Amino acid sequence: MAISSTVMLLASLVAQSPARPPFSTQYAKTLTHYYEAPDPRLGPRLLGELLKKENLEHPFFAERGDVLLLNAAMLDDIATGKPAIVRAYEAAFTDAPPAGRRVVIRALMNCGDAKTLAHVDAWLRDRRYADSRRDLEALKRNLEDPKRKPVRDRPARTPDDLDLLWANFFITGEYAPVSRILDVLDLPDSADNAVLKRVARWSFGSNLQQHPKLVELVEKHARDRPAASRKVIEETLRTLRAVVGRWLSQDGDSEPLVFGKNGSFKCGFIKDKGAWVMATGEYTLTPDGKIATRAEHAGSTLYQTFTLKDGILHGSRGPNPDVEWKKAGK
Repeated sequence: MAISSTVMLLASLVAQSPARPPFSTQYAKTLTHYYEAPDPRLGPRLLGELLKKENLEHPFFAERGDVLLLNAAMLDDIATGKPAIVRAYEAAFTDAPPAGRRVVIRALMNCGDAKTLAHVDAWLRDRRYADSRRDLEALKRNLEDPKRKPVRDRPARTPDDLDLLWANFFITGEYAPVSRILDVLDLPDSADNAVLKRVARWSFGSNLQQHPKLVELVEKHARDRPAASRKVIEETLRTLRAVVGRWLSQDGDSEPLVFGKNGSFKCGFIKDKGAWVMATGEYTLTPDGKIATRAEHAGSTLYQTFTLKDGILHGSRGPNPDVEWKKAGK
């Protein structure tokens, strides 16, 4: 998976766009906020939707198979400890095309049980599924391993692990996967850990904007964290809370910036009869604590990065490389 963090890409697919698979535009928000209204019956229904031709064969999933399988991993988490849901997933395997069988196998990777193993043995003997043999053997090895642990019960070693941990949080709404992500921030500062720590911090800041439940959890547990991760929690929450609101540039034009609690962003695009026409988009925190924004209007896209210091936003505007913005009303 790309180190830009697949889960953040997954969450961004909520926007209706013809470039995205129908499954993503319809169900990305359902999955990334599943813990808010958990309903295991959604698992088989969402698997059925994911296996439809218009999704499996969509060019986006063809290019980003990691996102397809991450959806399957979340379905796996939905079914954990729920045999009836596992049986429904198994039933989907028989008539699925090769790409679909891979999705089903991934959805069974952790939630599967002894009955799943019996099905796997039968599928391995069936010549119709010869092209799925490697994936089936991997599923069998995993389910038979008495020492196997779900991702939330082991240290995160790769960006892929971070993706799976965030996926587990989206389904469970629990602190356990978040704790493993925060553990990454307590690793030593070394070249080997640099990428992992950068992805962990960036995805943490981005998800805080989208999930009030995450804010609640990290506030509750912050005092029990080691110093490094506790510092990131405190700094990130402080920045996110401070930036929310309306800001005006101090260069004479009073260009507005509007940061929403949910990660939404607006900025002045052009003046029309003295009034600002706003470009709209989203913002996120960069690994070094800056605020990166992306906004669109009339086919144009604006990318800006701001630094918050002593209650003032600093960033470039036009030819001026250092413009200040102050909170409206201050």
